[in-house]
Amino acid sequence: SAQHPQRTWASCTRGSKGLLGSIELVRVHRGKLGARGVANVLHGLAVLQAKLDVKAVEEKLAVQFVNTLKRAVGVMDAQGIANTLNSLCALDVISDATSPTGWDAVAEAVERTATLPAGWVHT
Repeated sequence: SAQHPQRTWASCTRGSKGLLGSIELVRVHRGKLGARGVANVLHGLAVLQAKLDVKAVEEKLAVQFVNTLKRAVGVMDAQGIANTLNSLCALDVISDATSPTGWDAVAEAVERTATLPAGWVHT
């Protein structure tokens, strides 16, 4: 809000080893996350930003997440891709770091997981 400029992750977690430890675990182990883990972490970061007005992702981590996302998006299920798209809408730093080929991969995942009502034919 205008009265409360967006707080950074560090300013909101001073003295909170649990929260700092959690984001550090994500930073260190993001490459080991499967498709569901990537979608869940992105969703969690988006909730922190939207609900608590905390900017939990800086540019360096955003680029790292985009690389992890590109690896995982091809095997995400419909729920995972829905959570990912919702999160990318909230996390400008990550969506801004996503290349056109990254967005193409996300679009392909949406198309792959989309289901048509019975009787409809995909053309």
